[in-house]
Amino acid sequence: MQDDRQGHEGRSQGTIDLSSPHEAAALEVRGISKRFGEIQANDGVDLTLRSGEIHAILGENGAGKSVLAKILYGVYTPDVGTIRCAGRDATIDSPAAARALGIGLVFQDFRLIPALTCSRTWRWRCRSTASACAAGPSHS
Repeated sequence: MQDDRQGHEGRSQGTIDLSSPHEAAALEVRGISKRFGEIQANDGVDLTLRSGEIHAILGENGAGKSVLAKILYGVYTPDVGTIRCAGRDATIDSPAAARALGIGLVFQDFRLIPALTCSRTWRWRCRSTASACAAGPSHS
């Protein structure tokens, strides 16, 4: 596994490859860069994903994680770079195009659930999951 290095001003820069070289990549991203005015959000991002794997992209606020996700989902178009799905060049210029390739995205939206105190959050969770309520809060 190669590390994802942070460049200047928090922009993403580097390579993430968690795969076996013997399997065909389900999704392959090479040299993806995206700029918004003076802000370089992604700078030469490489990413290889194989079927059956679970991945997380981690980084500080402003590191370019959401921009990369939105590029893969067709919300943004990369300034440079290539995307390949199942070994074929892919143009992802809309969420519909992404979905047609089997790519989905769950957007983070804090407005979906209002901010709650700790006890109210627990009560909300108990209403939605009986087993969570029966287990009680974890004190570890």
